[in-house]
Amino acid sequence: MKNIVCVLLLLPAVALGACGRSANSAENGNSAEKEPALTQPQSGAIDQPTLEQWYGVYASPKEVAGFTGTVLALEKGKSSVVEYRKLFYSDAGPTGKDGDPYERGECTTSGSSLHMASGKLTDSYTLARIQGHVVLMRTDAWGMYQKSGKLYDYGIFIKVEAGADPALRLETVTHPSIKLLYSDPSKPWQDPFVHGPNDG
Repeated sequence: MKNIVCVLLLLPAVALGACGRSANSAENGNSAEKEPALTQPQSGAIDQPTLEQWYGVYASPKEVAGFTGTVLALEKGKSSVVEYRKLFYSDAGPTGKDGDPYERGECTTSGSSLHMASGKLTDSYTLARIQGHVVLMRTDAWGMYQKSGKLYDYGIFIKVEAGADPALRLETVTHPSIKLLYSDPSKPWQDPFVHGPNDG
């Protein structure tokens, strides 16, 4: 287990985690992160991940791109610190500060949990695997998945790259489909903010 002091360097205008819409308010293109179920289960939290397992690029599902979107890069920092860069937009209003669209900071990790703090607010995520794909799930989305197996798109980032190049422009990252996480990808998608979470 690794515990790392977390310092937020820049606060986005809308600090609501993955995509700004909480599951409580409504009741991938890249397959590099899909792993065979040889030593890991196809679905569930990743137990005691190494720092290397955290590193990479994660993106919100393309299905919600008309409302909001996030690309999160977790990178190796100094002294084994997990640093992050986050690009976030929302239909609720402009984000970023002083013309910089990126939020940057350091994270704490504890077991399969990741914490990004901003003042008195903290967004927490669980590193998990669903249908063989690595994901970060915000606390509300993870709780709902554990309880019912349903997916709340606005609280999920899908890992699209195993490593994070510091020179990568996050706005060029392609957002994957949430249907990568479906047991039956042919099932129709509905906006979970309106209709409630979709079946996994």
